Amino acid sequence: MLLSISFAICASAALYVISSPQLRQLSRYQSTLAAVLSEYPDKINTDDLFKNSSDEVYKVLDRYSRFAPAQSYTQVVEEYSGAYAGVGVSIVSQPNGLLIASVNPDGPAKEAGIKLGDVIISADTVDLTGKTTQQASNILRGKEGDTVTVGFIRPHPQTTLAVSKKGDLASRELSDTIFTDIVRAAVPLRHVTLYGVTPSQALYVRLNDFGSGAAKQFKHALDSLREAHPDNQGILIDLRNNPGGLLSEALDLADYFLPDNTLLLGEKGKSRWSRREFYSWSDDQTDGAPVVIMVNRFSASASEVFSGALKYAGRATLIGDTTFGKGLIQEYHSFNDGSASKLTVGRYYFTGERYLNQPGAEKVDSGSGLPPDVLHQFGASKPLLRALGAQLLFTKFVARYQDIIISAYEQDKYDDIVSEFHHLVSQTGFDFRSKLLQRANALYLWASLYESDPQSLSISSAILRKAEKLEGDLFELQRDKIIRRLAQLSYERRDGAKEAFLKITLPNDPDINVSASLLIDTNQVAGQNKEAGA
Repeated sequence: MLLSISFAICASAALYVISSPQLRQLSRYQSTLAAVLSEYPDKINTDDLFKNSSDEVYKVLDRYSRFAPAQSYTQVVEEYSGAYAGVGVSIVSQPNGLLIASVNPDGPAKEAGIKLGDVIISADTVDLTGKTTQQASNILRGKEGDTVTVGFIRPHPQTTLAVSKKGDLASRELSDTIFTDIVRAAVPLRHVTLYGVTPSQALYVRLNDFGSGAAKQFKHALDSLREAHPDNQGILIDLRNNPGGLLSEALDLADYFLPDNTLLLGEKGKSRWSRREFYSWSDDQTDGAPVVIMVNRFSASASEVFSGALKYAGRATLIGDTTFGKGLIQEYHSFNDGSASKLTVGRYYFTGERYLNQPGAEKVDSGSGLPPDVLHQFGASKPLLRALGAQLLFTKFVARYQDIIISAYEQDKYDDIVSEFHHLVSQTGFDFRSKLLQRANALYLWASLYESDPQSLSISSAILRKAEKLEGDLFELQRDKIIRRLAQLSYERRDGAKEAFLKITLPNDPDINVSASLLIDTNQVAGQNKEAGA
């Protein structure tokens, strides 16, 4: 009887394979591959074969589906787990080592005395100069509890300006070389690094992503602010440039703000029968406090889930730009060798079946996104400041003149600081050309080559001279932004990122202040409605 049952099962499986065109083709491919590998074992590179085959498979899917090698998937798991084993620094590769861009306040590097602006040159016996950021990160990370000897150079702190006429802000002649032992530890990923109270008494919280533990960190930060400032104007949540993360974290945080049994999100899978909905499971923990959410084109995925859930429940006001528009859901399918396949499995919707992506929309970059309730163009950093930051000139200057910058900022006497910074930057060979100057140059070149009319050449020459004059005045025109950036990094190096944010950024950021003003307007409207109802 068992033999008959087994035969029937095998026969049914064989018939299913024969009747299914997809499985029939896969069976044919597997048989062909087995025959080729058997007859030509030395001719086929199986790694290349797998890569080429998988590339063809993912190419017909969507831009979010992909194969994740074991090392990449391990990093994904670390991010989702909320911690990694390492020393706790963010690094930027440069020719003479790895510049420390930030230090995790809960990591072992902070305890060992590593500071922003230090340059790591070695880990144990491995020379890190010339290594990429990824290569160096793999070396600095390791098994929890292991010790790594880190060598780094630290610029001599200066008490006067103009110590180097060469403009070399990272020369070893002006630095100490230090070696210190650091015990690798589980470094918690910080999803909430900046929070505080604005001058208008709005409770501000910046959420970087929705990785594992993000909701818990957010609630802890907000609860501490609400306890310390009970007479606040409301809650300001900054999700600008938040790329998303875990769906569970977004739903958990949305539940924190919404009444029980409110629709948070609906999910429709690839199959017509695959549909589920998520509802809040507890009461609003903020007592109905007004909520404003700052979003932009780079607020995506889980940040859109959270924002959309509150927006369409009438619980929050969105300010900024339309969000990215990623209304798709991905899942990882792991393999025995540690690698994984990331596949788009469905799309989500909000109350009233509002979708960000229509069927088949995964073929394009994004869907329509969440429209803001209040359209506001957040001020991007100026091109000059971005260029100076990209070449690490702010950080290098601060590493030498930290105390002088802080003293000048507190006394509101920083003309000499800006002048010296400008001088040293020019000595490094820094070359910045704004779009205006680039276009003026192009116009003058075109007129020189193709225009025979002297007046056209004269006009283009005048435009070029005016653009060059404006370019020369950029440091002076942006002096306040430059000194604030230098002061912010100096306080961060001395006191930590949070103190720098509270002292410099939070009181002076115009975008935060504009967004916070919406909370005051909301409270005024609520008060008027209450009086009218009475």
